[in-house]
Amino acid sequence: MRGGGQAVFAYAQRIRVRRIVSILILIPLGAAAAWSVHLARADAAFREGTVEGVARAMALVPQNSAYLAVGALQAEYDGRDARALLEQVAQLNPTSSAPRIRLGLTAESRGDVASAEKWLLDAYRVDRQFETRWTLANFYLRQNRAQEFWTWIRDALEMSYGDRRPVFDLCWRMSEDAGEIQRVIPAQVREPYLRYVLEREHWSAVVAAAAGVADRAVLLDATDALLRAQRYGDAVVVWTQAGERAPQGVTASRFEKTGPGFGWRPEAAEGVVHQQLEGGRGHRVRLSGKQAEATLLLSQYVGGLRVGSRYRLDAKIEGAPAGLEWRLAGRAIQGEFTGVDPVELLQLWYVRPRGEVRAEAAFDLREVTVSALQ
Repeated sequence: MRGGGQAVFAYAQRIRVRRIVSILILIPLGAAAAWSVHLARADAAFREGTVEGVARAMALVPQNSAYLAVGALQAEYDGRDARALLEQVAQLNPTSSAPRIRLGLTAESRGDVASAEKWLLDAYRVDRQFETRWTLANFYLRQNRAQEFWTWIRDALEMSYGDRRPVFDLCWRMSEDAGEIQRVIPAQVREPYLRYVLEREHWSAVVAAAAGVADRAVLLDATDALLRAQRYGDAVVVWTQAGERAPQGVTASRFEKTGPGFGWRPEAAEGVVHQQLEGGRGHRVRLSGKQAEATLLLSQYVGGLRVGSRYRLDAKIEGAPAGLEWRLAGRAIQGEFTGVDPVELLQLWYVRPRGEVRAEAAFDLREVTVSALQ
């Protein structure tokens, strides 16, 4: 019986231990379930989107930074002081720049510049990406503190991506000195900055902006833009930066190549077909007879001219129809002419002679030269 009593006692002990373990397991499960219900209530209140709902959510879960951030935003909309809520958000998110930026901008709007600067610099301390640098640059612009502005705008450009035009706009708001701006343009953004100054027509900045740009197509586009703006000297500089020789008279006199800048430009027109002949043998133009009575056929900016000097235009043309006319800077020329500007636009026109039908012909321009007369 003694052995049987011990067995019964051991069995009872095992049952008791199992019950205790079950209770211990159920306690945290019950607590977790209760907490889940608590969180669900807070989330439901928050999703109402009302001031009262957000307030209930914050009361139920005061450590939820998302609830606090929305509560702060609602307070700002209502004209209430949101600093305490934002500071809580900042404490709960030690690596987040967003609440610190909001605290800084809020302080600046109150006129507390020192606190604004402190919070914005703290935002940069925890997050050194583009937005914090950009925010500091804007802050120093508004405070008219040029030295700090140029430091932070350069840092922002170092981290910039996508459309940089707002950053460049900010530079030109601080200063219209092209040289001062150029000093803060990092190497990796020179090309987009060149495109920007062309788009905004900041002509004084183009030559410096083009320095160091490797993309030849972009430099040729810049040359074209400068020529259209009649910035001829600058156009020559950028043209040479693209790897081309400075123009002296006609470039590619035998039509070895056509293209932008100081190259030949075949002009698209109804009833006109262009064909570049191989091996520098010239350029062929076909007139269908359906072209306009006055039609621009070819053009080129001729460079290296000396104002007041005499020059001669020579054109070797095979099969030339009646009505071909050379114009320089809009004035008709035949043979000799006097240089008016260092760069002038040379054009070949077809003009229907009076009393004749429109020409239907093909002709070859073999060579066109402009030479100085002694």
